[in-house]
Amino acid sequence: MSEQDESVPVEPVNPAETPAPAERRVENTMACQINVDQNALIQNSMAGAIIAGQSAAADNSVAGAVVAGGSIEFNNSAAMVSVVGGTAQIANSSTGVLFAPASTVEHSRIGVLIAPQAALGKDVKVIMTTQQALLFGAAFGMVAAVLGRYLRRRRSRRG
Repeated sequence: MSEQDESVPVEPVNPAETPAPAERRVENTMACQINVDQNALIQNSMAGAIIAGQSAAADNSVAGAVVAGGSIEFNNSAAMVSVVGGTAQIANSSTGVLFAPASTVEHSRIGVLIAPQAALGKDVKVIMTTQQALLFGAAFGMVAAVLGRYLRRRRSRRG
């Protein structure tokens, strides 16, 4: 048997150990919208919206809205609204509203955190949790309904 005919055992590759390649990489750019079917990597950039079918990662960047079907990772970044289908890992960042099934946050600021599972590390400030946001929404709805009814009555008396 020759050396070419010998079979060499190959170890199977664990897909969890190999990082998925970034489908679209944006660096040092300003964009209105970044729409990617799979993975997006944003570095030192600004975007109005980032929409990724799989995962999204932002380093030293700012976005108005981030929507990712899979996971998201923020490092030294900011977003007004973040909606994540998987896990969110946020470090040294801030976001206005974070909606994720699971999140890990360190050294960051979050306005409203809507996450059933959240691991908050050191130096994390959350203004409203899920329960507080629901209570605020219910109270705001009741006040708006009462105020709207009062204004309609007042207008009907004039007319």
